Amino acid sequence: MQLAKDLINKNPLPDGVIALNDRVAMGVIQYLRKKHLSIPKDLLIIGHDNQESSKFCYPELTSIDQNPDRMMEAASEMLVKILNHESPSKTTKIAPSLIPRTSTLLFND
Repeated sequence: MQLAKDLINKNPLPDGVIALNDRVAMGVIQYLRKKHLSIPKDLLIIGHDNQESSKFCYPELTSIDQNPDRMMEAASEMLVKILNHESPSKTTKIAPSLIPRTSTLLFND
């Protein structure tokens, strides 16, 4: 959690953090809450991979979903085409999705 320790020593604090993945983001949230910082009031946090557990931490973690199910579906479709001696598309674009939750939502008191 060296990153989180370094983060709270910044003056001023950054507006937010986009973590490598949800697990790291949840660790940052846990550490910052122990230091009495409020998420999202003091700092916004975003994870990256939309793990199921991101819905159950406090606050719930906003995450970027890479849509791995859609990636596997596209890869399977390409493989079937290759096996059928057809030309698969050279590129397939699968857009990530932002899943907003309370780690980035500011509410009026």
